[in-house]
Amino acid sequence: MKPRELDCPGYFLQFASDNSAGICPEALSAFNLANNGFAASYGNDDATHLVCDRLRELFEADAEIFLSSTARQPTRLRWPRCASPTRP
Repeated sequence: MKPRELDCPGYFLQFASDNSAGICPEALSAFNLANNGFAASYGNDDATHLVCDRLRELFEADAEIFLSSTARQPTRLRWPRCASPTRP
């Protein structure tokens, strides 16, 4: 039996993420500026603190801010609160 790609010219398997795309020059420039030097990791960096402060200011709330790169992480953060028997 022949491999699938020989049966269908141009056919190949691609296991890349479905949310990958190019980047606009302005975003790449900002990324390169932010990626200069050393910084603490896991949300303890100056850029994260700045974003969190601005969000608190925008929403006029003294809130804990959790930034996320995926939709799954906020669900994991919220689920224990939803399931809590002492939930207000």
